Amino acid sequence: MRVRFVLVLLAAAFARVAFTAPSLADVPAAIPARAGERSAATLRFDGTDTAPIAHVRTWQQALFELRREDPSLPDPIAHAQRALAQSGPEVVPIAVIHLTTFGTIFVASALREQTHRGGDVVMTLERANWSGSVPPYIAIDCDDGAGFRAASLDARIPVHYATLGTRTLRLRTGASATSYREARFTFRVLALGTPLPDDTLHVTGTVPYAGALDRGDAYVYLAPGHTRIVNPVVVVEGFDLANDQNWDELYALLNREELLERIRAHGFDVVVLNFADATDYLQRNAFVLVALLQQLHATIGPGTPFTLVGSSTGGVIARYALSWMESNGIPHGVNTFISMDAPHLGADVPLGIQHWFHFFANLASEAAYFVERLDRPAARQILLYHMRGTSGLTPRADAMRTQFLQEIEALGWPGTPRTVAIANGSGMGQGQGFADGDPLLLYRYSSSVRRIDGNVWAVANQRPGVVFQGGVTVLVSVQNQTVTLVGARPLDNAPGGYRNTMLQMDTTAVPYGDIQAVRAHHCFVPTVSALALETPDLFHAPRSGTTLPAPTPFDTIYCPAENQEHVMVTRENASWIEQEILRSARVAVGISVNALPVGAALGPMMPNPFSSQSRITFHVPEPQHVRLAVHDLEGRRIATLADAVLPAGQHAAVWRGESERGGRAPTGVYFVRLEAGDRTSVGRITRLE
Repeated sequence: MRVRFVLVLLAAAFARVAFTAPSLADVPAAIPARAGERSAATLRFDGTDTAPIAHVRTWQQALFELRREDPSLPDPIAHAQRALAQSGPEVVPIAVIHLTTFGTIFVASALREQTHRGGDVVMTLERANWSGSVPPYIAIDCDDGAGFRAASLDARIPVHYATLGTRTLRLRTGASATSYREARFTFRVLALGTPLPDDTLHVTGTVPYAGALDRGDAYVYLAPGHTRIVNPVVVVEGFDLANDQNWDELYALLNREELLERIRAHGFDVVVLNFADATDYLQRNAFVLVALLQQLHATIGPGTPFTLVGSSTGGVIARYALSWMESNGIPHGVNTFISMDAPHLGADVPLGIQHWFHFFANLASEAAYFVERLDRPAARQILLYHMRGTSGLTPRADAMRTQFLQEIEALGWPGTPRTVAIANGSGMGQGQGFADGDPLLLYRYSSSVRRIDGNVWAVANQRPGVVFQGGVTVLVSVQNQTVTLVGARPLDNAPGGYRNTMLQMDTTAVPYGDIQAVRAHHCFVPTVSALALETPDLFHAPRSGTTLPAPTPFDTIYCPAENQEHVMVTRENASWIEQEILRSARVAVGISVNALPVGAALGPMMPNPFSSQSRITFHVPEPQHVRLAVHDLEGRRIATLADAVLPAGQHAAVWRGESERGGRAPTGVYFVRLEAGDRTSVGRITRLE
């Protein structure tokens, strides 16, 4: 039944094809709203027992609609951003709408919907975050076991959670403790405590771009026993759409698989650069990184090279900064540059999704916000297809991307450091699980006075195809839009690190009806883009034994067999990053790194995973007997690669997937075990067919 429904939609859409794709200025304000109109979804939040549980999107949408009646009410998203910017990470501002004109609207929400400091968090009810009347009685139950407690405006409410999970908070307001209305909202405890950085460096770029400077905060997390920065590993944040990722969020993201703590245990000081506005010009933020690198280089001295890691657009920013410094004869001190799923050859947000948000921007607060974010410089510089660049039938990038490409290509690639690229996209040519031209999103609502349609398809490969079909009918007012494109590359379903955009839209409440995600995610950074592979084939498989790997400017590359979420830290790529950082320190003169070179240690295994053979490197600090063997997950020895007295220095062995028992070892994960003297070093390796 669902398949038939989708086919009917496709047929209807193609029957209405208008062979023009509108420019940004031509997109209609196709919104079924009149001044003072409130959606049924907002009207349900009346403070009674049947009112639904709210979240921050509910509060945003309600305030968005109520501003039509009262323009003096604040813009919800801008207000939330200001409130969060003025509070520390342990503070959770609660926003409240309490209006009784033409019926009661009572909505409450935590503006910071989750915490990594649940063991010691502070809730606040500030007058600045309260829209409407303030009744004499206010009480709140924070779902922490303490029950309801009396509250007042501008008071701080200390809360202590003992376990992780989602909480349902209840806010009561009214004339008294026996006469009240209640608003319920959710709050997630993701961690009970996050270690604080040892220092925060406030950095401002010293080179203006387009007449302005940017700034950022560099969080310093020292290695155990260090009182100052000695061996830095600098990590650059990526495309933070809402600029709401600070130390807590970045620590949680980067410390998956205990990566940050493992790096610190080796004696490295982690420095995480968080941009004040990650959506601004990439060049402006690159000059913030330039200022930080100069500061670190001056602090630790020219004889201590270090590693630079750029995540997502942070990888492109780092590449620009390093190349600009080299072009201008400015030392940067970086001897290894690791790029983590960075869009060196561009990124993708489906054009159908872009048109969907533009079409419904006056209906939903989040749609309006996404449109504004889509128009920020960084998005226009990295997206391969952008609405601003698309006219007629042909999808194109925005002019800002063309200019950025000219600048960064003129700088070239950094020549001093060893360059490493890690992709989250499949290296086996595996797509996203759907074909080009397939439906991605369905949205249909119908009532006696209103009908809404908003459907999205993936771009079709070279042939004409509808990417968006939207329609709004309110009484006798009808507005329709159909967008057809031709000549597109199949970006939406290409191998690559993905984003769950459609799934997020599916789980977002809208004023009318329900959004259905036909597919959960789309390609965001194609594998060939993250690895900067010189090939026009989006489905090129660099790990396949049947195709020759395309040329790349990187010294070494890593990609998994299957697609992963964009910038996801996994066990495999965390090990790869750790080994590259250790390799960087190992080749630098005069660097003291914990566990190196006290004993023998495994180095990078390349490639990993592998299909035909992998080169396993290891370090021996002094002449001694060494045994290098491969074991299965149950500890049984599969192959012995070395069993002899070896001289001090770097060594390598090759495993071709062969078993000592004869034949090829089965596909799967294995342990590589290095034994030398009283030291054992173990790493993981994956063999593929």
